[in-house]
Amino acid sequence: MANYAVVESGTVTNIINWDGSANYSGSGNLVADDGSAWIGADWDGSSFSTRPDTQTDASAIAGMRAERDRLLAETDFYALSDVTMSSDMATYRQALRDLPSGKTTKAQVNGATWPTKP
Repeated sequence: MANYAVVESGTVTNIINWDGSANYSGSGNLVADDGSAWIGADWDGSSFSTRPDTQTDASAIAGMRAERDRLLAETDFYALSDVTMSSDMATYRQALRDLPSGKTTKAQVNGATWPTKP
């Protein structure tokens, strides 16, 4: 069993799992899916079109904040009162807290340099 794209008039209308030998009675032509087919993709006879990037500026910034929060949580232990935090760790944590300051677009978020954990 493998995935096949159902292509009608050059557009993928469905993706099905087919054994490749049983009779296919649906409409459209079947094209073996190499993992790049998606419903709505164009088929030019040799490859499927790439999926459009639908990430918005707001979702990119939210994703950056979520990753920042995860990385801060990993180092929260160092902020406990009975643990001495190194200056390198304090600098790292401050750099994380500074993200996504000044980032307003998806391009800025994707091009951001993340601090390196000491």
